[in-house]
Parts: sequence; C-alpha cells; structure tokens
Amino acid sequence: MVAEELDRSRLENLFLVGVDESSYRKHHNYLTLVTNHETGKIIYGAKGKRQVA
Repeated sequence: MVAEELDRSRLENLFLVGVDESSYRKHHNYLTLVTNHETGKIIYGAKGKRQVA
C-alpha cells in the first residue's frame, strides 16, 4: 500500500542521493533509508538491511 501512495515525482531530478542503514534495539534490527541530499527529504525507507530497490 505504501508504494501506491508515494508520490512518484519524488524521483524527478534526483541527483544527490544518500543511502544509510541504521541499527536499533541492540543492533539486531535495521532500517534502510534513501535521502535526497538537495532537499533533505527521505525518498525511500524499508525495514531490514540491503533493502534498496
């Protein structure tokens, strides 16, 4: 459902991208985030490691 609700325009003119995997809860749970460095907005997020599509 999240994929259907995301605004596809968030990927237009995307040039400076950051990808980060952060651990939480004693380093056993991970969150993968992709950020637009020009706007500072998160454009993608997923639970787990190596979840960039």
